[in-house]
Amino acid sequence: MKKLCSILLAICLLAGLGALCSVPAAAVDPYDPSDILYLNRNELLDYFNLVVNRVRTEKPSFQHRELLRIDSMQSSILGGMMDGLLNSVVAALTSSDWTQTGVNAGQSNEGMFLSENANASDLRPQDITSINAKKVGDNWVIEVGVKEESNPAAGLNSSNGRISPVATREQIVAEVNSGGVTANAANATVRYGSGFARVTVNGQGQVIAAANGHQANALFKNVKISIMTADVAATMNSEWQCAFFDWAPEEDFPAANAFPPAVTVTFDPDPGLTLKWWQRLPAFLQWILRWFFLGWLWMR
Repeated sequence: MKKLCSILLAICLLAGLGALCSVPAAAVDPYDPSDILYLNRNELLDYFNLVVNRVRTEKPSFQHRELLRIDSMQSSILGGMMDGLLNSVVAALTSSDWTQTGVNAGQSNEGMFLSENANASDLRPQDITSINAKKVGDNWVIEVGVKEESNPAAGLNSSNGRISPVATREQIVAEVNSGGVTANAANATVRYGSGFARVTVNGQGQVIAAANGHQANALFKNVKISIMTADVAATMNSEWQCAFFDWAPEEDFPAANAFPPAVTVTFDPDPGLTLKWWQRLPAFLQWILRWFFLGWLWMR
């Protein structure tokens, strides 16, 4: 009898354990940020992509603003003596104010939130130089550094294009040429650096503020400006920000990003840059100077 009771008791215990094992575990929220400080580099990047792409799919309303600014310009004209005037003209023609736009709930936010692609971010481990997270109050801030690239393609064909709008070398040269200047894309180099993306996430894994941008250093060789030919360098800072999401309407725009100062360019001392001023003139003007202004005496 005791043996039978022992067998029945064991059966009851096994049945109880089986019932416990059959209870489904609590569902894990993939957006929960509470453990992201302990994630490794690749895991944190996966989480970053997850939460920013959530904005793309769930389409909340938010405010978007951008600041696209030419930080400085340099040229080989008269050994750089015209740079002060050149930058004064650029400052007068370009705005240093943010341009703000509203995005409605349910509206596509491609090109308004991080990248211009179907996903807000398609960043891969090989696209970034750093990624870190920290807790600020009740929220978490994730910041990503994007690698430098020369002449990157737009969209998914470059690291910077996977997280930000990118103007290609050809597009920039076309814009330059539309202003009455003649440049050739084959003689231009555009280097994107200081690329970043920074998002603030609340306890529900919702992005409540975001910023991304980069600095582009462009060098154009043999640019024709009126009757002169010169090399020109320009530094352009671009930043985009999003805030006032409908799930966190009180969250303001973050402070502007601090880009590094423009790097001073030393132009190559090739023959095209060491010509005397009259050697840059069209042939017919050189002929007039030579034969009507005693150029045969001083044009040596």
